[in-house]
Amino acid sequence: MLHKINPENSFATNVLEAGAYFNNEASNPEQLPIHMATAHNVEDCADLLKRYEKGDYCYNRYRNPNREALGELMSYVEGGEFSLACSSGMGSIFLAIMSNVQEGDHIVYDKVLYGESIEIFTKILSKFGVTSTPCTFTDLDSVKAAVQPNTKLFYGETVCNPLCAVADLKAISDIAHENGAILVIDNTFMTGALAQPLKLGADLVVNSLTKFANGHSDAVVGCITGPKDMVMKCHANQQLVGSQADPFSSWLVCRGLRTLDLRVKKQADNAKALAEFFEESPYVKRVFY
Repeated sequence: MLHKINPENSFATNVLEAGAYFNNEASNPEQLPIHMATAHNVEDCADLLKRYEKGDYCYNRYRNPNREALGELMSYVEGGEFSLACSSGMGSIFLAIMSNVQEGDHIVYDKVLYGESIEIFTKILSKFGVTSTPCTFTDLDSVKAAVQPNTKLFYGETVCNPLCAVADLKAISDIAHENGAILVIDNTFMTGALAQPLKLGADLVVNSLTKFANGHSDAVVGCITGPKDMVMKCHANQQLVGSQADPFSSWLVCRGLRTLDLRVKKQADNAKALAEFFEESPYVKRVFY
């Protein structure tokens, strides 16, 4: 049995058990503890099955308290039903895309995306029979022209990295849905404090929480947010490919997000002041803002 020391066992055995479990009430701490354990012990097979059925914690790659706490927080930040914390922003982007396309499908994406996002389409998915077409999301005619009969997914950013182009997401989502496709939007630059793409028609939102969301430059984490059934498809694949966020990084990002409203809005004000200053400078040819 767990939590008990057998005095008949050897010193080498009992030193593994002593002090390994809480003996007193330790619930509702003021700060969320960091759950670094790779696994949670079970009493027997029945206990294991019960945990699987309830979605309780057994193995870190499947579920972890810190990762799920971050998911709950991000669901609120993005105004979504459910969220999945990933090992990086790129991990969340790839997981969201690969969970919703298969061989023979086609993707429409904004040509001014973050460069490594484009490489997912051109260097990885293209090897597995998924084709893609770049277009200009700020030009709706260009978007419509890129659609093919087998188009299953549209991919863009709230504010494109790094050229800062801003598309009409509601119009893009309408085009996607009229053609039986879903829209995935990267909201890294804006964060949920400034924009919530799900409310503008996006089906899934991805974020690199490494940047503005965390705000402390000490954790690499990504996130997928959307309807629970769609996010759980991603979760099933995450369990297999192992792209989950680690507990400590999840804890760090939860800490950083507490000041998101104060930080991001101040950063936006500062960016606007800089853009206005440089637009008046005779030494600056063009400002992307």
